Amino acid sequence: MTSSTPESQRFWVGGGSTLRGYDGGFYQGTQKVTATVENRTQINDVLGFVVFSDFGRAWDYQGEDPGYLREGRDAKAPDDIATTVGVGLRVNTPVGPLRFDFGWPVGDSEESGMKFYFNMGQSF
Repeated sequence: MTSSTPESQRFWVGGGSTLRGYDGGFYQGTQKVTATVENRTQINDVLGFVVFSDFGRAWDYQGEDPGYLREGRDAKAPDDIATTVGVGLRVNTPVGPLRFDFGWPVGDSEESGMKFYFNMGQSF
């Protein structure tokens, strides 16, 4: 992507499927990196338990501010990768698993507190 890529087509990192513990689209930009480590344990046929950690960041590689990014969120290149940890429950239904996740940012003074996410299907 380039700095002329429309906002709607840029990468948004954060939220229930990329960086649980941050608001959806907390990081935005033309470049991104994300990773998830998740341990799923099936308790019985219906209920499962999950422990996870997400890593990720999006940034504007050219360092140009198109005018819609919050100051300090999108650097020329990331100084660090955002990290979150959390736990979740999986409820198996005939239409697929329901996800209930609780995530916390690790070491971020801008974001604090737990975020709750509800979704259908696995995170990856």
